[in-house]
Amino acid sequence: MEEVLHYQCFIHAGEHRIMLKGMSFRPLVELVFRRGEPGRVVDDGALPTVLMGKDDYLRCVDMLRNEKPVFIEREPESGDVYIRTGDEPVGENE
Repeated sequence: MEEVLHYQCFIHAGEHRIMLKGMSFRPLVELVFRRGEPGRVVDDGALPTVLMGKDDYLRCVDMLRNEKPVFIEREPESGDVYIRTGDEPVGENE
């Protein structure tokens, strides 16, 4: 599990991308959003890529803008990648 400290957004004609980065701006995972994508992880041993539906783009940007801390967690058994927040108090007025 690593904390996401920086992110960078890219808008292409057919897809949107977000690069999530850790310390020293080191890439952790790339999120790729395409219309009709059912969602899956592509991991060729280098940088994992999470493919998601285009409708998930704004949800992810909202989380990155408004939540802290945000973590990347990789499930070793299945290879799944999770983006999650840390614990937050109830009713923090967001």
